[in-house]
Amino acid sequence: MSLLAKALARRQPQPAPAAIEGGFIADTRLWWRRALTLVVLLALALASWLSLSALEPVLTVPKAITPKGAPAPSNDSTAPMVRVREPAISQDPFFINAQKPAPAPVLKDDAAPVSRGIKADHIFYTGHFYASDPSERWVKFNGRKLHQGESYEQIDVLEIGPDSAKVRFDGKIIWLNALTNWPLDNSAQGPANTKTAD
Repeated sequence: MSLLAKALARRQPQPAPAAIEGGFIADTRLWWRRALTLVVLLALALASWLSLSALEPVLTVPKAITPKGAPAPSNDSTAPMVRVREPAISQDPFFINAQKPAPAPVLKDDAAPVSRGIKADHIFYTGHFYASDPSERWVKFNGRKLHQGESYEQIDVLEIGPDSAKVRFDGKIIWLNALTNWPLDNSAQGPANTKTAD
């Protein structure tokens, strides 16, 4: 007798499975356990939904924050409550000076600027550096570095800001945006995007 025949002879017969219904083994106890578990889970879900839907959401609106010494807000419900913050950079000397405009210098007839014959189209604005320390701020005209208060040819550097420079050219005060291609025309006022203050 071969080994395969001996192994088959020793094999224990297994009991036949229960009746098969629709591709599943019919086990009524397993079916009832699953059905009961499903009912319990549905009951828990329904109870939690009902308990949460019974609660009404309570929204509280915080009272407006008013600084000391500020007037009391009106009871007008249409007016929005807004808290205004001061910018952190307002302590910068450039911004403090910008908030308090200096009076324009008055030129007397005998103190009129003398033209030295330099045309605006021969002056090139080639550099701009702003630092929090005013002594480190500079601008470059025709490759020459000028700090606040310095002069070169007909250009007096009055003030250097983070994105602009205030200069006096040929007696006119001009605000130049940082590194604008100035001048675009032959006038002393520079391009259209510069601001001229007389």
